[in-house]
Amino acid sequence: MTQEQAVFEESARVDAENTDVEPLTEGDRDEAAADVVEAPPYISWIARRQLSDGHREAAIRSMQAWQSPPSVLVLVLDDDSDPLARGLTLASLAEQLYGARDVQVCPPGDVHEISNAIAASEADWVQLVHAGDTLDTLALYLLADHVRTSPELQVIYSDEDTIGPEGFQDPIFRPDVNLDLLRSVPYLGRSLALRRTRLLELGGFDEEHGGLYLHDFVLRVIEADGLPAVGHIDDVTYHAALPFAHWLSRSDVAPHSAAVLGAHLDRLGVAHQLHDGPFMGSHRVEYLHDGVPPLVSVVVTAGNEFGKLTVLMESLLGNTRYPAFEVVLVDNGTTNPAVRNYLDGVTAMGNPALRVHRLDEHAPRATAANAAYGSLRGEYFLFLDVNVGVLHAEWLEVMMQHARRPEVGVVGARMHAPDSSVDSAGVILGLGGTAHPAFRGEGATAPGYMQRLQLDQNYSAVGAECLLVRRDVFVVVDGFSDGTFPNHYHAVDLCLKAREAGFLTVWTPHARVMRDTRAIAGQNAFAQALRQLSENEHANLNRRWQTWMVRDPAYNRNLSILNANFSLNEQRHVAWQPFAKPVLPRAVVIPGDAFGCGHYRVRQPFASMQREGYMEGLVSERYLLPVELARAEADTVVLQRQMGPSQRDRVKEMKELSSAFRVFELDDYLTHIPVKSAHYKTMKTPDLPKNLRKALGMVDRFVVSTEPLAEQMSHLHSDIRVIKNRLPVDWWGSLTPSERRVSKKPRVGWGGGSSHRGDLELIADVIRDLADEVEWVFLGMCPEKLRPYVHDFQYGVQIELYPEKMASLNLDLALAPLEDNIFNACKSNLRLMEYGACGFPVVCSDIICYRDDLPVTRVKNRYRDWVQAIRMHLSDLDATARAGDELQAAIHRDYMLTGQHLADWAKAWLPD
Repeated sequence: MTQEQAVFEESARVDAENTDVEPLTEGDRDEAAADVVEAPPYISWIARRQLSDGHREAAIRSMQAWQSPPSVLVLVLDDDSDPLARGLTLASLAEQLYGARDVQVCPPGDVHEISNAIAASEADWVQLVHAGDTLDTLALYLLADHVRTSPELQVIYSDEDTIGPEGFQDPIFRPDVNLDLLRSVPYLGRSLALRRTRLLELGGFDEEHGGLYLHDFVLRVIEADGLPAVGHIDDVTYHAALPFAHWLSRSDVAPHSAAVLGAHLDRLGVAHQLHDGPFMGSHRVEYLHDGVPPLVSVVVTAGNEFGKLTVLMESLLGNTRYPAFEVVLVDNGTTNPAVRNYLDGVTAMGNPALRVHRLDEHAPRATAANAAYGSLRGEYFLFLDVNVGVLHAEWLEVMMQHARRPEVGVVGARMHAPDSSVDSAGVILGLGGTAHPAFRGEGATAPGYMQRLQLDQNYSAVGAECLLVRRDVFVVVDGFSDGTFPNHYHAVDLCLKAREAGFLTVWTPHARVMRDTRAIAGQNAFAQALRQLSENEHANLNRRWQTWMVRDPAYNRNLSILNANFSLNEQRHVAWQPFAKPVLPRAVVIPGDAFGCGHYRVRQPFASMQREGYMEGLVSERYLLPVELARAEADTVVLQRQMGPSQRDRVKEMKELSSAFRVFELDDYLTHIPVKSAHYKTMKTPDLPKNLRKALGMVDRFVVSTEPLAEQMSHLHSDIRVIKNRLPVDWWGSLTPSERRVSKKPRVGWGGGSSHRGDLELIADVIRDLADEVEWVFLGMCPEKLRPYVHDFQYGVQIELYPEKMASLNLDLALAPLEDNIFNACKSNLRLMEYGACGFPVVCSDIICYRDDLPVTRVKNRYRDWVQAIRMHLSDLDATARAGDELQAAIHRDYMLTGQHLADWAKAWLPD
């Protein structure tokens, strides 16, 4: 640990000792960090996904302000065989935050009667629910919320789970509308919401399609109105009694799947052949194309590894059945004599279908690929990494079946590692903070989440190692953006540019190649040399495509971007924000510690703001990745005492890649630690003022706890706000009452940590000389030389236990000595508030931080004055008790973290 890092660790310890708590061990820190990134079990995850009372009230206020809210008819599909099941459904409808206009019951198998009920209604939208299934309380609210903010929607589906014996289980977090996945399996399920008038305009439901009449209707909507007409609520709002897989395999569903899909493709005039999929209800579409197969230009950057190049070429030329392709080897300044000889031999052959394109000097990957464009003759370009090998003869035929579709711009293949595990199955935007392969590490036969490893589907991007793109699409998007993404993410960028131009990216598991990942792992030295460049490309990806990274339509925001393979998002249930737009300001709070200062200045204020509906968001024990921060939809980020070197780097990144308002929080004059403090030698370093100045230069606002501290810091920031400390109500508002006169002698006490050693020395002689008159009670710290005079010494406790611990001291009088120095002058009157909340009368030093309106006895820091004040209180314990009651009343009235105090705190954290 560097000296600078030690300083910032020490600053956290100072705060711990200032509030008499036990500091967390390194093991505690590791455990806390692990809690952030480990996905919890779904049953506890969904249970914690709740709105606070304040958040709920804000949602109601927002709803009441809606202009022309849509009306909803709920059709309960019930065969009348289980009254209890129907009762459960109707009970969930009665609990809706946004009520239905009407609820009707229809037989589930009578499509004609269902259509008639819809036609007879005057509701704007219809939500279908099966008896026994239940809707989340917010289900209809979120439906209406999406309808009013996205008027183009004609159909809306949501995520769902299953009602199990112990609670909700088996969640299905669906992607946004995904044409190729929809043609592979009816993944939207059996419950949809639909615009009533659009259903009637399209002729209603088709009774011939059995239990897939909704799936058929969705496909007809897409044909008529396009993919944007189908919306997705990416929250679990539907709890199904029947698991999705059981429904899909039912006799009124699975046998109709091929007919529904075939009719859809026939209406579009798409020549095809359907093949059974890997499970009941699924299919693989083989797209048929007339005419001569178009030429594909396979582009390979030769590199410097002769063995890899020859393995690729042998597998490519010897194991590709597609009849029309050429291979262009790009000589990217190779220095390996064997590779150069190989390329010279290829050139000497004079084969027009096997050529070499030479560059004058070494160029980055994307630049080398772009440079080959002028020598490519094909209508399609296949960019293939030199570490790839072909696994089966029909791989390129399969890719070209998709690539020749007019709506498709890019196609990717399933890529395996040498051990047959999955290396890449499409790319998830935002994964790992940037973009990373889906399902990496899954077994060769694993079906994947929602069986997606087995099905054709659309991804937002595929990897550069095996990427097929049509020539005209490559031209329209101006090729790879090699200036911005020279070595990394150029394929992701290409796919997203193609998406913006109106083209789909298709990933198919039926075209398989292998990449030698051992070769990649061996490039550590090269990777180290490119580290800085790669970091720039990470930032560039966030700058250009953060909107997609935050909410990849092929993924789901309930799924993690920190863990691969579609595990639960560790933060989604903590800071749940299900609405189309947040109804409350949102904050991400990064505390400086888990001790007193961390709680009093950021943790407890934020918890109170959440409870009373001023703000929503989360407390994070670590810095969020830029994508995580954007996912959190933060309006503001509160940074408590974040001034270490690595912390400043992350704040700088935040400043560059996030529009969130940044607030720096400080509670102590850290650059002026008292000489007698146990932390003086550690904290007093020449770099501390410089580090603080740098940190404040990267934030929008500086919030401190006192006016004197603001005055001392005024030269460091142009926008300093003073928010005084207050006591959290749930900690200090209803303490177990302290008892008085529980001992033969009056109990007189003090609380503090080792940083208060100098303060305690002020009254050391007083403690000694009054030992026969009082029972001295110490909490937190007691110097050895004073131990003989202290009757009751109690060690510090965890901060959550501290208020009750303080109250349990049963003091008849509390003391608050402070040295008269600039550090203490900048402190708050927090200790007086704590004593007062317990009902303790107080004698304190008469210095700036304690000169307020609280009814306490203030004395000069002289032996005589302290002794006189203490004896004065002891001479009339009834009057002293009344003074304690008066102080407690003042604290409860004016110094609790509620009402206007809380509103002021929220205002200081948010932009004006």
